[in-house]
Parts: sequence; structure tokens; C-alpha cells
Amino acid sequence: MAVCTISTYNAIKDLKVFLFSLDLFNDPKPKVYLLCDTKTAAEAKALYSGELVILTKLDSYGDLDREKMATRAGINYRTLWDDFMMEKAAVIELALSNEKSAYFCDSDICFLGPLPYVPANKTLAVSRHMIKDEMEQKFGIYNAGFLWTSDASVPNKWRQAAKTSRYHDQTALEDVVNAYVKSEIYEFPMQNNFGWWRMYYTNTHPAILQKGWTIYINEPYKTAGIMVNDAALLSIHTHFSEDVDWKCTYIFNKFFMEFLSRAAKNPKAKILHAFIVSEFYKARAPV
Repeated sequence: MAVCTISTYNAIKDLKVFLFSLDLFNDPKPKVYLLCDTKTAAEAKALYSGELVILTKLDSYGDLDREKMATRAGINYRTLWDDFMMEKAAVIELALSNEKSAYFCDSDICFLGPLPYVPANKTLAVSRHMIKDEMEQKFGIYNAGFLWTSDASVPNKWRQAAKTSRYHDQTALEDVVNAYVKSEIYEFPMQNNFGWWRMYYTNTHPAILQKGWTIYINEPYKTAGIMVNDAALLSIHTHFSEDVDWKCTYIFNKFFMEFLSRAAKNPKAKILHAFIVSEFYKARAPV
């Protein structure tokens, strides 16, 4: 079992939560492949107790954020941001040169339980956005930050599809999925990779969706003890650094952190809450 991700130092706090939470909820520890810049590599080694394979090939992206990358011409794609996003294919390719299969997860994923199960007869597992039709048309059916594959041809399929994608690396995944027969594809349940979009970009009012969130006691604490629609929440996808109170990410983060604090009888939930606060909220209002 292997997990791969990409990160630059601009997202080092996200990466810290990613590795900390992956470590906290998985035993045995999956092997992690990290494609990053030199500055990130210097800190990453101390962030994970399992095997961590680090490749420093992202220095050209430096400390640039998405806004700056999006305004600069790319080398292989239209913008530098598109080039950066398709480094996902590079790290998957690296992992599959050594492993039978691998998960790719964006480094702003926070795990709340073990890595999800994928049936043995599947070739590619993807995560639907589960958003309203007009949003799906723009941003894509699938989220490009959470997938699994056992097929070494997926990286090149993704690269080729991204050249004509209507929305960066994301809508390109639709072409990748369409390259397989339906029986080879698995879709992760909604309790994985749960992003703010599943709460605010749907046809259902957020207040109704939030009623599906509950706390449960689950010794021996294999998860953080949060349930969504009667199943354990295993991971969320968010930007904890968001501090603009009218943005969906900020509102979602407040809702999630309140739930995580309510699960404090669960020792792992308590540890995770404290870690996120220490990285993102210690100089801000308490959550």
C-alpha cells in the first residue's frame, strides 16, 4: 500500500496535517512518495514515522501560490499552474514503478480514519464531486485530489487528456475514466475526500446536509468518531489557512473543527484537533 502527493513550501502546513493524520489513523503505515521542492524536503523527513520517499523536483515552482502560477505561461501546458497540477502524474508514475498500486491524495487532505478500501477487481478509483450539474459542468465530475490506481498507464492517459481539458487536471479525469470499461472503475463513497463543495455546491441546503453529521464512540478509535450519513468520515479536503469569513472553505472549516472538538472523548480526535489548531489557529480566534 502506497500513497503519493505533491507539495511546495507554500503549502507546508497542509502537508504537515496530511502526514500527521495519515500517520495517526493507519497501521501499518503506508509508504509515502512525496514530490516537492528543496525547502519542503528539509522539513518533511521529521513529519512521518513510516517510510517516506522524497524527490526534490519542484524547485521551479518555488514559493509561488496558485494565483501567481495561473498568470505565468507553462512549459507543457497553458499555464504554470497546469504544469504544477500535472506533477501529480509524475509522482503516481514514480510510485507505480515500485508498487503494485497507489493512492494519490492532494496534500491538503486531512485523514480521519484509515485509507479507504478498493475492491480487488478495480483498476481505477475516483472521487465524485457530488455537486450540482452546472458546477459539475465547469469543475468536472471527479475531484483530481483523491484517486487510486493499479495501472501504470494512468499517468500518461492523464497527461494527454489534460492538453484539451476544459478545467485543468480535473475535467481531464473524465477522459481517463472513459478509457476503461465501467466494471474497472470504483467510486469512493462520500465519506472520503469530503470537501466544502459537497456542503455548499449542491442542490440541498447546507443546514439539511449538516444534520447528517453525528458523533459516535468507536473504540478502539480507528477513526476520529465523526459520521456522515451513518458511515465513518474518513477524510476531508480543505484549506485550513482560509481566513475570509464569507468563503465556503472558511465556513466549512469552522463547522468541521467544531465537530472535531465535540469528538474529544476520542483520543485521536483530540490529538488531531490540537495539531490542526497548533498549525493554523494558534494566532487566530479559537475554534
